[in-house]
Parts: sequence; structure tokens; C-alpha cells
Amino acid sequence: MPKSIKVVGIGAGNIAHHLLPALKSIGCDIVQVYSRKISNARILATELNSEAINKLSKVNPDADLYLIMVADDAIKEVAKALPALTSKQYLAHTSGSSPITLLKNNAENFGSFYPLQSFKKTEKSDMNKVPFLVCGNNDAAQRFLRIIARKISRKVKECNDIERLKYHMSAVFINNFTNHLACISDNILAEANLDPSILKPITESTFDKILNGNPCKIQTGPASRNDIKLQNKHLLLLKDEPERKAIYKSISKSISKSSK
Repeated sequence: MPKSIKVVGIGAGNIAHHLLPALKSIGCDIVQVYSRKISNARILATELNSEAINKLSKVNPDADLYLIMVADDAIKEVAKALPALTSKQYLAHTSGSSPITLLKNNAENFGSFYPLQSFKKTEKSDMNKVPFLVCGNNDAAQRFLRIIARKISRKVKECNDIERLKYHMSAVFINNFTNHLACISDNILAEANLDPSILKPITESTFDKILNGNPCKIQTGPASRNDIKLQNKHLLLLKDEPERKAIYKSISKSISKSSK
């Protein structure tokens, strides 16, 4: 493995804004940042002292790692547009849900380099605490990606495509779905001119219990104790909100089944 790994970052979105600086911090040389919009590439490239490009035909052919950080639907086409890679070069994507086989026709050594976290460009992340799920198509790729990940994070796990997809789906439940439910909760109170901050203590308590206990064993509420009368009172409040009512009924049904 080279002393200073040369990296081409393909993408300048949320993940790239966290992952490329993390790679630079461990001694990697970010030689290029690609984005379809050159202005986006320049913002990140300036920070990393690298070259900004907006055409894949301009990708440097001499890098060690080509890291694809684009939408899942674009991964295969982006990989096809890259220069032919040698047996000493590596190609990886950062998707939680796409198989590594999308890259099989474009490199001898390929895999996934997935940081399991929700990223925003404007929010800071402690990458040392972000779990990395890595997978290589062969021993060389597996080792290469694992070594880099371990320099960034204290939590690195090797897993195949199906395992990574299940981690990704589980993250959607705990992150995206939970956040959406919190948004609904805030909106219900705000629409009634009530104070959403009243729920802050129970929110903090809930997540503390989730993080420090077994979520399946701490379930409470009307659905867990089969309190139909109280559930009907809540549903009556939602009679003019069909989407919220459907969510309430669906989750309550799931809780009731799991509590038996």
C-alpha cells in the first residue's frame, strides 16, 4: 500500500463533505473532486487543496482509490465512465444499499466503503465514531478498504451486500422514520398552538433508554397494554388527518403484536 494514498473523490454532496476531509486527515492525497456542477466541486476541492473537475473524462488515471459518492442510480454509469483501472488500483462506492457487483466490469479490485451515518454538509461529524461497513471483492480489496477505514474510525465491520442492506434498512427505521415521527409530533402541537418543547424531557428519556437498554423490552403506551379506549380517543383527534391516522393505527398494530 502506498505511503500516501491518492484518492479521486467522485461526488461533492453530503457524504463527500465529511469523508474526503477525513481521508485527508489520515494522510491521503485528495487529488481531484468531481461534481457535475463545477461550483460544487470547487468548494470542496479548495478546502482539500485538490483539483476540481466536472467531466469524468478528466479523471486522473494514476490515483490509488476512486471513491464513488453519488446517488445509487448513477453508480454503474459513473463507474463505466472512469478510466480503465490496473490491478494496483481500487474502486469503491459509499452506498448502503447498492451491491458491489455494480463495479465488477470496471476494476479488478472493488468494493464498498460505507459510513453508516446521516450527513449534512453544514453539520460536523466525529468520523472516529462513525461505523464503517466495508466489503471487497477479493482479499486485496478487502484488506485495502479495511485498513483505510480503521485509520478513520474506531468501529469497522466487514459485511457482505445483504448484511449491509439490512444495516441500511435498520438505520432508516431508527433515523429517518423516528425523525419523521418527531416531526409529526411537533406539528400536531404547533398546529394546536401548544408548546412542542414540553416533550423534550420524554424525548431525552426515550432515547436514553433506547441507547442503554433493549428497545424491545421497554415498550410502553396504550398499544402495548391493549388500551383500545385510549387509542380510539387519539384516533378521534386524527379523524381529519388520514395520513397521520393511518400511521398511528399501523404502528399501534405492530406494537400490539410484538407485545403479546
